[in-house]
Formats: sequence, structure tokens, C-alpha cells
Amino acid sequence: MGINNGTPQAKSDGSTEPLAYLCPVCNRPMGSSTEFVKHLKDTSCGSTCLECGELSRSGVDLYRHAQEYSHSVLRCGYKKCGKTYARIDILERHLLNHRANAAQYPCTYCCSERAFTRKDKLKQHLNNFHRIGDAQGIDLVCHHHDCDSYRPNGPHYYELDHPFKRGADYTSHIKEVHDESPYPCPVAGCNRVGAKGYFSKSPLVRHIKKEHVGTDIQFGKIPASV
Repeated sequence: MGINNGTPQAKSDGSTEPLAYLCPVCNRPMGSSTEFVKHLKDTSCGSTCLECGELSRSGVDLYRHAQEYSHSVLRCGYKKCGKTYARIDILERHLLNHRANAAQYPCTYCCSERAFTRKDKLKQHLNNFHRIGDAQGIDLVCHHHDCDSYRPNGPHYYELDHPFKRGADYTSHIKEVHDESPYPCPVAGCNRVGAKGYFSKSPLVRHIKKEHVGTDIQFGKIPASV
């Protein structure tokens, strides 16, 4: 089976107008991202490595193959995009960028009419450009009212002086000055608490699954402590 590196060529009905999506493995043209993803999931094309052609038994095995050999196993089939991914769920999320009404999250702080295709991209823009919060939803100010790095939150918060220029500066401050972390390990006796805890839920969940196998914890109900 040849792996295609080009762009869509023709509709399946024989007309010359190209369809928007083309499978990079079997060259099948398709008209929507939904059809493209369904094709990958229903056929071997979604389990075939683009670089070496190896066929995996499942998406999990394909992801492991990508991690082990550093291969780009999946490619966006939209026109000339060509971005590559290791998991189909990430590729599926990327395809949202190609919707006709993709830019639906406008920045209300920009003078120009700037909008983004996904909510997380807007959050990253607010963090990097306007210094409002960060990509994980943590405001870049200290929450301790008696701390010099505390700032009041409000409608004009983005106009105030920011004590931390990066998320890493905020993390260092909370750890070194206040010996805290938003997500300490809830398992009794674990030393991953205080400054040794985590600053997002995902690494905490991975830690619990690896270090505390069999612990009865509902991960969806773990709250942030700060």
C-alpha cells in the first residue's frame, strides 16, 4: 500500500474539483474531517505507521511504536496541512482547526479582531501575550493576601503589575516561599505533599496509578488545594 505525501486530487464521483481531505496511506479522497477520522478508525490506515509502514494491532500499539522509534505515525489529511501526530485523539482535536467556523473564541483584550480555533489556544494567548492566568487556569499572582506577590482579582486585573512573568516563576514562588502545591498526593504517608506536590492534576494521577496501585481514589473529584 503506497503512502501518499501529496494533496487531494479528485472527487470519488469522477469530477475534477478536489475534496478537502485525503488519506495519506491509501490516497482515498474525503469531504469532511468526520469522514476522514471514521476512515482511519475503521480501516488499517489508522494503524499504519507513515514512516516505516508497520501495521499495529491497535491505536495503543501504534502510539507505543511512535514513542519507541520516534516515528510520525499519523498525518493530517486536510489539503496541504501535513502536521503529524502520535495519537488519533490528538489528530482529531487538531482537525477542529480546519472547520469553516473554526475561529470562534475571540480575545476581548486585543484591539484587532483576533480569534482562536480552540478555547485552550485562547487561554495560551491570554497567558503569553496579556499575562492573564496560564494554560492550566492558575492566575499568575500569589493567593496569599499577606504576600508581596498578591494582587486583587477583578475586571481590570490584566492592567495591574504582574509579579510573575512566567508560570515557572509562579511555581517556584509557591514552592520556595509557601511550601505548597495545588495538587499534593492525597494518599496517607506519601511524601509528595507541600512543595513536592504537583501543579496540575495529570501528573498527580500518573503518580497515584504508578506508586499507589489499588488505591481507591476517584480522580475526577480531586480538588486543587490552592
